[in-house]
Amino acid sequence: METSRGTGGGIDFRRLPDIERLPPPYQVQLLSQARVQRCADGQVLFSAGDTDDAQLYLIDGMVLLIGNDASVQEVHSTSPEARRALDPSQPRRYSARAVGAATVLQVKRSLLEKLTSLAALQSEPGSGSAEATHDDPGNWMTRIARAPIFARLPPSNLMLLFEHGATVHIAAGEIVVAEGSQPNHLYVVQDGELAMSRTAPDGTARIALAELRPGDCFGAEALLTERPLDVSVRALTNSSLVRITREDFLRLIAEPVIQAIPLRQAGELVRSQRARWLDVRPAHLAADIKGDHALHIPLNELRIRLDRLPRQMPYIVTSENAATSRAGVFILLDAGLDGRYLTEVAAVTPAEIPPPAAEAQARPAAASEQTQPSATTEAVPEMSPTPSINVEPAPSAPPSPAAFGALAPIAERIHQEIDVQVVALKQRVDLELAAQQRLFEHAVQEELRRRTVEIETRYQLMVTRKEQTLRKAYERLLTMASSLKQQIDEIHAAQESFAEMLGTGLTVAQGDMTVIEDAG
Repeated sequence: METSRGTGGGIDFRRLPDIERLPPPYQVQLLSQARVQRCADGQVLFSAGDTDDAQLYLIDGMVLLIGNDASVQEVHSTSPEARRALDPSQPRRYSARAVGAATVLQVKRSLLEKLTSLAALQSEPGSGSAEATHDDPGNWMTRIARAPIFARLPPSNLMLLFEHGATVHIAAGEIVVAEGSQPNHLYVVQDGELAMSRTAPDGTARIALAELRPGDCFGAEALLTERPLDVSVRALTNSSLVRITREDFLRLIAEPVIQAIPLRQAGELVRSQRARWLDVRPAHLAADIKGDHALHIPLNELRIRLDRLPRQMPYIVTSENAATSRAGVFILLDAGLDGRYLTEVAAVTPAEIPPPAAEAQARPAAASEQTQPSATTEAVPEMSPTPSINVEPAPSAPPSPAAFGALAPIAERIHQEIDVQVVALKQRVDLELAAQQRLFEHAVQEELRRRTVEIETRYQLMVTRKEQTLRKAYERLLTMASSLKQQIDEIHAAQESFAEMLGTGLTVAQGDMTVIEDAG
């Protein structure tokens, strides 16, 4: 964007201090929603006591800031004060009135504050640390952005969440969501403290699960699994929450942060001890877990047992369906752990790695078929060569039709995974193209707006000069007319004097004629 100049000297919008500190993409985002306002002489821009979402910058002309105590401050577009917003306080402390023709730039205050917070967050080192959460208690957007799950989001997604999210206020003791209900929103704690609890299995008491503080969120598991909530959340203090719709949650949070992983890649990570299996199915479905190295924690117990999970290794989450696995991954990410979910729902029970070929031949065939399901392990053991699924026949035996039949579902799943990856890649490409198209359109609109302002300014300058030329010509005509009138008046006076002299002469002549006649 080039410098937009007005009759008063002009200001480059990007050089305004509030806008200059933003990264260029944020400047485009802000200015694409800004507008240039032409003000007539005497027009009131705002009044003392007003509360609004407009931030005004003087681009051309002069504005008077009038206080309640009748104090008056002149702001000229050529003065340093014009680089700052006109009375940014809320509610307004002054009234602003244009003197002569004036031009102001109007931006959205709320959008500017959000973009400024995101820019400051990006520039701070270690912004994802837990200690930094309390550095700036007055900036709730920064506190939320530093939470583990939101720190993974692209800044544009985070900005859209702040822009689309609705703030709701909850009184102390009020139930936000009840156990058994089906929520349609994700809730993020903006301010205050809340308690999450669940009814005990015997139904006689409630089990405290967690205390929620600024940056924590709840309701995601129900949105991902489309099942009723198995917890209740009650406000311990007067609290403020940001409420995000299910559509925005899935599009802006779940899609970019909850990642899938194919079975083959997951198996390689586990075998190389760079990841660990985590089965989140209910206990009655997990009786067929094979291998002492597969950890099982039901989804409804995962939050209260997170402190038992080592943080130095990511987890491969499996379950009876992809939705439940995604919910498990979200819980891990929300707690600052790392995890992905298997794309193959059928492969939720990892098998033990088969022994080497020589040992397999030395053992009786029956012994290899006596693997018993192991009990659920609560403590995570040290990693060793671990669960995977053996899809290759033994090298010493030729492939049989049964083996090919067993490989068919695996091949089908691989083809399905490829199709899913292709579709996901196409969606990402389409989203990126759409984002680039929006940025281009914003840039074009800003360029058109800039050129419109420049043309209007030049036209106004031309009109002003024409008016000045016509005014001078008119003044000259008035002077000439006045001089001409004076000359006409002088002529009329001479005519009257001549007529008077002529009348006197005639009277004398008549008198002389009478005397002559009498003498004769």
